[in-house]
Amino acid sequence: MSRRGLRPRDVAYCALITAHSMAGGPDAALAVRRRMAREGAAASVHVYNALLAACDRAGRYEQALELLQAMKLEVRRSSCPHARGGAGRAPALEGPASAAHPAPVRCGTQH
Repeated sequence: MSRRGLRPRDVAYCALITAHSMAGGPDAALAVRRRMAREGAAASVHVYNALLAACDRAGRYEQALELLQAMKLEVRRSSCPHARGGAGRAPALEGPASAAHPAPVRCGTQH
């Protein structure tokens, strides 16, 4: 994919994380997150949910808590004051839209 200049979407990373997790490979599932960071891909809420599920399946609860902290930091770092979902709400992260997960608010302002 990357040789053709294409970047995987959020759903591809989630599928890969879930496949590793279901096959009993929590380390491989967590390695996907590191790969995403190297490639400059931001982890969405969906990716974090898949990672948290992988930790749960493996009984790695301390690691799940660390992921939650990383998620909070990443949201703060990547938040844009123009992309907030409304007063008191956290900024929306990239990911597929559905009734349960509305489309993210994107900032059109150049910073």
